[in-house]
Amino acid sequence: MRKLNISKSKLIKLNKGGLSDTQIGKVLGVQTSMIWLRRKQWEIKPNGGVTKNGKFYKQTQIPKELLQPLVEKELSDYKIAKILGYNQATIYNARLFYKLNRRNLTVAVKKRITKKQLELLIGHVLGDGHLNRRQSINAHGVISQGEKQKLYAEWKVKNLSSLCSELKKRVRNIPDKRNGLYYVSYDASIHANPNLNWLYDAFYKNGKKDVPEEIIELVTPLSLAVWFMDDGHRTECSVSIATNAFKRQDVIKKIFQKFGIEVRFHKQGATYIPAKYFQKFKNLIEPYILPSMEYKLA
Repeated sequence: MRKLNISKSKLIKLNKGGLSDTQIGKVLGVQTSMIWLRRKQWEIKPNGGVTKNGKFYKQTQIPKELLQPLVEKELSDYKIAKILGYNQATIYNARLFYKLNRRNLTVAVKKRITKKQLELLIGHVLGDGHLNRRQSINAHGVISQGEKQKLYAEWKVKNLSSLCSELKKRVRNIPDKRNGLYYVSYDASIHANPNLNWLYDAFYKNGKKDVPEEIIELVTPLSLAVWFMDDGHRTECSVSIATNAFKRQDVIKKIFQKFGIEVRFHKQGATYIPAKYFQKFKNLIEPYILPSMEYKLA
């Protein structure tokens, strides 16, 4: 039987370097069981990870050659996890273990915004969407839709893919006090982008969102459709849009007058489109309404 000469000093070095028994075995050309036996014989503690710069990183079984190309493509840990079949935390720990750093996806990068994306973003901010900008940080935001609007959330993310992260399913940790249900949402981040700063500054002049006059000329039928899909609903004779949080009703009027539509306002602040203008409004936005959201116009 051939005697396996395993260098003790080399085994110790590889073990301290953070390699598992399996990885050490591959380097030395022997079976994992032999590495395990030699460790026991020489009283070398098993390696569950490695300490680097005073921080312990858990040993990973994900091969570096599999992980590195995906990290270099600047894919998020979430997307890599979906591709490789691991959970997000495992990918994160593996990156730390191998020192595979990538650009922080939350750090502002100047990304071009297309005309269609701007139209969609304006409708998004007029509706449920929000932008944030703290101190000198560039504007960024969130896309978040309930479980029933999953297809709508996917559509938004697809059209804003160059500006935002992948869509993630999120189950809330705290149940709703009213019914005890753990609500599900589908969320994505709109990355910090200097090209979004002017849009934030227009909508948030006093730190609170309102409808700015600057966007009147920029609102298109697509913008109206997104606004309606976000906050619109069917009434007995027509439709209305929840605009209760906005104070500038004069600007809202001008936006609709631009399309030849007169609107009214409920006492609570919602924008109501009279039956007289319903068909005109419907014809305007219907080409952009997703099949899953058609119930709002039906």
